[in-house]
This record gives sequence, structure tokens and C-alpha cells, in this order.
Amino acid sequence: MENYKLTITDGIISSWGEEGQGEQLGTKDLGLEQEIEMLNTESIVTAINDLMGIELEKEDLSFNNGAYGMFATIENSDGLPDENGAYLVDYTFMVEKVNPLVDLETVFSNI
Repeated sequence: MENYKLTITDGIISSWGEEGQGEQLGTKDLGLEQEIEMLNTESIVTAINDLMGIELEKEDLSFNNGAYGMFATIENSDGLPDENGAYLVDYTFMVEKVNPLVDLETVFSNI
């Protein structure tokens, strides 16, 4: 069975207010990782929600050139999800195939 690893790599922080997205203020380097067993939308959304403590739906995801996925949250000054927060954070994630280790006992079973 194939295994996969979802990594939320970083987030771009912008101001957020009544007029929408404002200037870019900085970035967050995250490197949050979680293994997923099935490569499907539901598994990806569940992994992101578990890692971030949020409630995304699959419609909240977008993709950049097929290699990276993105989602956004509105956060407060503590970096926590908050509908009334003053910051918009655009997060980037990727999914990699994890190669399982080889069971050397089976390779050298004839020794």
C-alpha cells in the first residue's frame, strides 16, 4: 500500500479588514507534517484540519501548477483562527509519496 505525507510548508500573512486583503506583513515557516493513507480530497482536508485545528471544506482548497495546494484562514494576533481577526494567512501545502523501508529480512532470506 502506498503512503503519503502532507506538509503545510508556510503561510503568507497579510492585513485583513472591511476592504479585504491589505499589504503583506510577513511569512510563517511551518513544516507541519501528517501521513495520509489514501490520496483523496477527504484525506487531505482531514489532515489539514487536524494539523491546523480548523474546519476547511474541499471547496476551500486551490492549487498552483499541480504541485502545491493552498488555503486561507482569517486569524487573530495570536495566530489562531478567528472570523473577526485582522490577518489573512495564505497557507501552502504539498503531498509527497512516502517510500516504505525495504524489509531486509525478505531480501536476504536465503542467507
